[in-house]
Amino acid sequence: MRTFVTVVEAGTIASAAKKLLRTPSAISKQLKRLEDELRVTLLHRSTRQLRLTDDGRRFHAHALRLVSGFDDAKAELLHRHTTLSGSLRISAPLSFGQEMVATWVAQFSRHAPEVHVDLNLSDRWVDLTTEPFDVAIRIAPRLPSSGHTAQKLGTMRWHFVASPSYLSQRGTPSVPRDLSDHACLELAHALDRGKWRVAGQRPVAVRGPLVSNGIVALHRAALAGAGIAQLPAYLVSEDVRARRLVRVLPRHEGTPRQVFALFQDGQRAPHRVRAFVDFLRTHAPRDF
Repeated sequence: MRTFVTVVEAGTIASAAKKLLRTPSAISKQLKRLEDELRVTLLHRSTRQLRLTDDGRRFHAHALRLVSGFDDAKAELLHRHTTLSGSLRISAPLSFGQEMVATWVAQFSRHAPEVHVDLNLSDRWVDLTTEPFDVAIRIAPRLPSSGHTAQKLGTMRWHFVASPSYLSQRGTPSVPRDLSDHACLELAHALDRGKWRVAGQRPVAVRGPLVSNGIVALHRAALAGAGIAQLPAYLVSEDVRARRLVRVLPRHEGTPRQVFALFQDGQRAPHRVRAFVDFLRTHAPRDF
């Protein structure tokens, strides 16, 4: 249809071929296929000129509107995919979202003020295929295959910490196996629940007075002196500096997790999605 419109505008098949960067024979074959499909003659051809038939004039009017409408729709989509505007829905874990992602979103908003961000914080893993999210921040030792595009942002370090009051009452572990003799505060959905994995060591069987599905709850319990908790470095670094918490077994860490930004369609994702993920790659620390 675009070829037909171009031929009418150019006046000759040779001129249309130059404009479309095609050969005249290819243009002629395409016009014949169109006429065969429509079962009408659109153009009377001669060696020097082309003349529209009555059917050709009618079809040209419709074709012109359709081609123009397609070009407008394409331009609108290209504009949406190449400008930083529109809505951006992000899913992130509750604690990590509050402590880290919210700051990145604020920084990104200054960079892209026309993008409206909806930040949803929940420890539930959302399904990007069926739920209306553009980007999901995931924290895991590794990501299962999902068919989505994953960009690694960094590594989350896990420290063993306790309050000074707890350690003064129960003593301080000197080696990883000593954790078995202490009150350990556990994350309910952790892969190593009941057996803490210490990097480079055998798993250590642990038990304690509290299991919770919320990292913030374990953090508060550790501050209150309830026991030893395995918590991400980003959450406890200020408390360690202020001596509200003490790193236990400072030469050892829990199993590190990787932080990923997950999104759909790779390079075909809207510009705002790719821009946000690129922004995270630039601004997020390599270790959390």
